[in-house]
Amino acid sequence: MSASAARPGSPETWLSARSRRIVPFLLAHNRNVLLVALLLTLLGLVGAVQLYSDLRSGVEELLPESAPSVQALREVAPRLNSISHLTIVMEGADPDAMERFADDLVKALTPLTPESVGRQPGGVFGEPAGGGSHESVGRQPGGVFGEPAGGGSHESVGRQPGGVTIAQIDYRTDETEAFLSRFGILYAPLADLRTARDRLKARVAWERRRALGGLTLDAGSDTPPPLDFHDLEQRAEEARGKRPQFRKGYYQTPEGTLLAINLRPPETSTGVGANSRVLDAVKSAVAQLNPTSYDPALRIGYSGDVAELVEEQNALQADIIESSVVVLVLVLGALYAYFRSWAAIAAVMLPLAVGCAATFGMAFLMVGHLNGNTAFLGSIVVGNGINAGIVFAARYLEVRRGLVDT
Repeated sequence: MSASAARPGSPETWLSARSRRIVPFLLAHNRNVLLVALLLTLLGLVGAVQLYSDLRSGVEELLPESAPSVQALREVAPRLNSISHLTIVMEGADPDAMERFADDLVKALTPLTPESVGRQPGGVFGEPAGGGSHESVGRQPGGVFGEPAGGGSHESVGRQPGGVTIAQIDYRTDETEAFLSRFGILYAPLADLRTARDRLKARVAWERRRALGGLTLDAGSDTPPPLDFHDLEQRAEEARGKRPQFRKGYYQTPEGTLLAINLRPPETSTGVGANSRVLDAVKSAVAQLNPTSYDPALRIGYSGDVAELVEEQNALQADIIESSVVVLVLVLGALYAYFRSWAAIAAVMLPLAVGCAATFGMAFLMVGHLNGNTAFLGSIVVGNGINAGIVFAARYLEVRRGLVDT
């Protein structure tokens, strides 16, 4: 049914009437229309670049900022000790050179940790201990307890201002050995603890009976139950000897070919920003020291939550680029296979580019960033936005080629 024969007031008549008015206007002012489209595209591209440059992979970014759980996380996270870590793994042929490099690297990274004595900014109290570490006293604000000791460990509690990107550096076993020497008995097997308890209870019961002035006692009750724990101590020493042995107190394999340094950021973060700062600072310090000057065979690697989050972020960005390229190639191939006309493809793709640029520009103004889910919406926007152009181009070519009646 033709437009002229359409029933008055029908959608066909309304659309046809508007089209007959809009198309001549666009043709008469084509230069101005193209200039406006070009301006929108350029402004939209600036916003699109900013939008995709701020790709946030944190779990909390999947919810609105106003969500109670997100607000609670923002409030509580700076008060908690970090559970994420970055491990610097060294592999080389000269164990002594690796130890010297580890010492120098820790010295280079120490300025990134809080060094002041007394009250730290942000309500943290510190008392310096041996080995250049900071020992916290009592309960720290935010519910954090700390008791670091010497042995090359530097620790802060909570999130520190002033560019501090590392809360703790740990690369020696002195602190752990001192703790186990003092409190290791508390980690004895349950059976040994029960044996010690039963021996103490037996001796206490005997002492009570004797204190009552010699009530009826069994034969041999004059001999107190022994308080001999040498067998338990021997088993504890044997268990201690089975613990991993490190070379010269470093986190280093006995043969000296591998050495590790563990770092912790000021607070746990699932986003890439804070973790990138930690990793970049460490890589910069490593590059300045030039590991091969210590040992030509010395190689440096990175592991742990921090490195994995940054690696996943880089992989996500690479996936976005690859998926965009694949979608573009497939769409162009499908359009050419159907239309067999580059002019028709340009007529479809150029308006699409304007619309997508404007869409992403508005998204930047209204939202400002992307998360792990919305980062892939670009291909969806392109896929939906191209539909109208394909329909119009197909109809136009059918009419021009005389395949259908007007």
